[in-house]
Amino acid sequence: MNKICISGRVATQPRYSNSGSPRCEFLLANDIFRGSETSTGFYKMKGWGKLAEQLNRYITVGAEIFVTGRLEQWRYEDESGQTVYCNSIVIERFDFGRKAG
Repeated sequence: MNKICISGRVATQPRYSNSGSPRCEFLLANDIFRGSETSTGFYKMKGWGKLAEQLNRYITVGAEIFVTGRLEQWRYEDESGQTVYCNSIVIERFDFGRKAG
């Protein structure tokens, strides 16, 4: 099973591409609380097709959203020949939280 649920704030302006299949990408900021300390993780989010169109139309920087999706991993070789592993969350469903402001 590959399922992830996460909530957070849209941290970057969504990048939308309609060449071929519609695609939308952005970073989601998620606060992590450990005792009295707080840190923030940033996660690359991706949406495809009609979902990408909805994301592009409705989400803005600062909006709180709840996401259900799956974890995707890919790799590439950098200039020095080292393998770099990357992760993103492919959105299957999203909903809005509180309004930003």
